[in-house]
Formats: sequence, structure tokens, C-alpha cells
Amino acid sequence: MSQKEISPVSPDRKIWIVVAACGLLAALVFSLWPEVDLAVSSLFYEGNGRFVLVNNPVGTMPRLLFQGFFVGFCLIVLFGLFYTLLRHTPLLGLRPLQWSYLVACLVIGPGLLTNTILKDNWGRARPVQIEEFGSKGKFTPALVPSQACQRNCSFVSGESSSIFMVFFALALLLPSWRRILLVLGIIIGSLAGLVRMGMGGHFLSDVTFSGIFMLLTALLLYQIFFIRR
Repeated sequence: MSQKEISPVSPDRKIWIVVAACGLLAALVFSLWPEVDLAVSSLFYEGNGRFVLVNNPVGTMPRLLFQGFFVGFCLIVLFGLFYTLLRHTPLLGLRPLQWSYLVACLVIGPGLLTNTILKDNWGRARPVQIEEFGSKGKFTPALVPSQACQRNCSFVSGESSSIFMVFFALALLLPSWRRILLVLGIIIGSLAGLVRMGMGGHFLSDVTFSGIFMLLTALLLYQIFFIRR
């Protein structure tokens, strides 16, 4: 365990450009061709209201691993924050401010933005809840607020948001590992979203926008915690 302090390094402006471009492209694609969501979800649909990964170990086991990984990371971050505050020494090279940044990313990203603001208010029905896949709900495009679902709805994906945020926050905090962690975050967060798509829990756009929103949140919080200081 190295106690050498890791100093904040401002993210390259290219990251802002890339995430903005991805956001605009995703908004354009899913607004002009909302049927893309239905087409992708249909690949996982077996008929009679069932999706291929429901009650399937191929889906349930990875989902449990993703959930356990996120919970474990949250516990490590809380321990790191309290340890550095009480001992007045860095842990894993990170000072209290840096551990506080990780806490803020987890609370504001997956916690507040995804699960409180969007999932409980956007009202988008999940694939398993709509007419096209054997239920009674109405399909709505990703960026159109709806009343088809009342609470814990489809937009955006909560579980992929959690995984995306872990890797994106670490990527910004650890400059020497930044590119690797960003790539890993995209891959593993997408896999978490793919599992939920296979269960009929989310559309492709739910996963896509969860990644975009989490990276934007991590970048904005990095500006607040480190750059403006």
C-alpha cells in the first residue's frame, strides 16, 4: 500500500468534446429512430412476456457480481474517507478531499441523478412493461417524459450507472490510469447494462445515456472539487 500522494491532474479537453459529441449523437439517433430500442430489445425477447436472461444464471450471476462490486466499492470509499479524516494521512495515495470526491460521485451520480431525479420522474416504461413485449404499457422514446411508469422506471439504467461511475470517477482521480479506466468503465458498464437489457429491464438508450450522464457528472464534480480550488 503506497502512501505517496496522488495529485489531481485536469482532464484533457478532448474528454469534454468526446462526451458532448457522444451525447449529441445519441440524442439524435434515439430521437429520429426510436425504433432502434425496440429492435435491440426484441433480440432478447422469447415471447409470452419473457426475456432470455430472466431466471437464467447467465444473467443472474453477473448481475449479482456487478451489484456486489458496487457495494464493496462504496464500503471501501467510506472507509477511506473516515480513515484519512481520523488519521490525517493519505490512504492509497488519496487525501480526504479525494475520497470526498468519490463519495460525491457515488451519491450525486447513481444516487441522486439516476435513481431519484430520472428513474422516479421520467416515467418511461421498461421493455417488459410495454405492449410490444406482451404487457400493457406504452413505449416512449428515451428523451420524451412519460406517465407510462410511476416509479423506478426505465430511464436511465441504475445498475449500469453504478458501474460507469465507479470507473469514470477513478479514471479522473488517477491520471496515470485514466485512459485504461475509461475504457474499462465503458466496457464493464455496458456489460452491466447488457445483462439488464437481456432481462427486459432496460432499453439500449437507457444504458447509453446512463454512461454519458455519469461521465458528465464525474467531470463536473472534478471541476468543483479540484480545478476551481
